[in-house]
Amino acid sequence: MKLPRHFARLFLLCSAAIIPAALAAETPRAVSAPNLTLSVGGGTLQGESAGIISATASAPVGNQYGVQLDALYADADGDSAGFGGHFFYRDPTRYLLGVTAMTAKTSGTDFNRFGLESELYLNNYSVAVSGGLQDGDNKLGDSAFYRAEGAYYYTDNLKFTAGTSGFDDVIGGYGEAEWQPRKEPMTLFALAGGANEGHGYALAGVRYTFGASATTSIKHRDRTGDPENIVKNAINYTGSAIEQLGNVVTGGGGFNRMSSGR
Repeated sequence: MKLPRHFARLFLLCSAAIIPAALAAETPRAVSAPNLTLSVGGGTLQGESAGIISATASAPVGNQYGVQLDALYADADGDSAGFGGHFFYRDPTRYLLGVTAMTAKTSGTDFNRFGLESELYLNNYSVAVSGGLQDGDNKLGDSAFYRAEGAYYYTDNLKFTAGTSGFDDVIGGYGEAEWQPRKEPMTLFALAGGANEGHGYALAGVRYTFGASATTSIKHRDRTGDPENIVKNAINYTGSAIEQLGNVVTGGGGFNRMSSGR
């Protein structure tokens, strides 16, 4: 699962684009301190019962920059796995701008993504928009992908998210609720989504955070810790899309290709 060379060139060009002008006043650190978040869940994915484990690890780079590594493994429709990375600039009181790259394998197909990500913080609301290029092997091919979502913090420890994402001719939607009991390092989550073709998914589980964000709120974790896990977002839909593509390749029914939206 290697990223194509032209992705590496684009990554360098876009990295330069996110370096902002010097700030007039000092802002909080992009990542408060090194953090690790583990998620374990189960439910239905790609039309089958599934178990999923994912991880994100973020760290500061100087004051205003951060890096994050993402990983995921799922046992639906054969093994699905992948890893990715972010490099970003963030003012935790206002916004995040970053570049991302990932590689994954699901339903026997390798694919890679390279993109840009952004987040805007508005009191109890957050808006995230990302997109870029997707490169896959025989079934997926090359296309653009996108994701747009909004989050509402009913309290700092109760978050509701809704969004849309897709690639090529596929349009999907999803929703998630996450709750943190008291100031524990653990949160409970439930999410579900679907698209114009292929199987939907429904998952629930537990997230556990280690590091500076462990006993702070969900809102604080999201804005000073780890951005969204891009591998989880991609695999949630792409496996079902590959199944639909497989139907066409082997003479099955018609299809529209589908990808989502920690």
